[in-house]
Amino acid sequence: RRASNGSFRVPVRFWVRLPKRMGLATGRVLRRIHAGGGRHARAQGVQPKHVKGSAVKTNQGWYDLTQKKYNADIEKMPANITEHVAAYAMETTGKRLSQLPHVVWIGETLSKQGMRDLIYRCDSFVLPTRGEGWGLPIVEAMAMGKPVIATGDHSGPTAYMTEENSYPLRSVGVEEQTGFSMPSVAHLRELMRRIYTQRAEAEARGARARRDVHLRFHPERVRELLLARLWDVYEAR
Repeated sequence: RRASNGSFRVPVRFWVRLPKRMGLATGRVLRRIHAGGGRHARAQGVQPKHVKGSAVKTNQGWYDLTQKKYNADIEKMPANITEHVAAYAMETTGKRLSQLPHVVWIGETLSKQGMRDLIYRCDSFVLPTRGEGWGLPIVEAMAMGKPVIATGDHSGPTAYMTEENSYPLRSVGVEEQTGFSMPSVAHLRELMRRIYTQRAEAEARGARARRDVHLRFHPERVRELLLARLWDVYEAR
């Protein structure tokens, strides 16, 4: 919704429900301000020191959701992720990673170019994500014309994934404590099998994805949108 000062306010139920799920407060969410919003925050009467990560203001005060929610998760992460994955494979399948068919585990951090090269060489891109702010890797894969499977009924990807340009993965629910999506494993298997057996359809959706991303998110298109927005702000002064 466009406010009188030219800014946009988007009500998102996720940010309304999250504080209560995390046990932070029972008050009503007044507004959300993202990091980097120092000037905007001051205009709203909020001190910049209160804007860290993603902050939510309730009638009981400001709360830094990002720090509280992710610090606990980071502390649970194993020091060596490769060993963690190997242990999980042994626990669930009784086999070592090297014994699993057609599975290659990359235990190193890839550069941006390395990641794009990897996506380019794939037949399809699969990301059963639990939540994305935007989902840049998904958009990059679509821009390369790859058939994409990703969680399509939760968070950022809902803005650009459709049944025509990708394979939106359904969720079976949302975690009460974190608000994260719980992608359906059964539907994931179904979609992966569908891409494998229906190659023509997958190629058509990949081609449509490339067209859609080019039309909506090409740098020249984004430039036009930014210039139009800046002109609107200028004229409203």
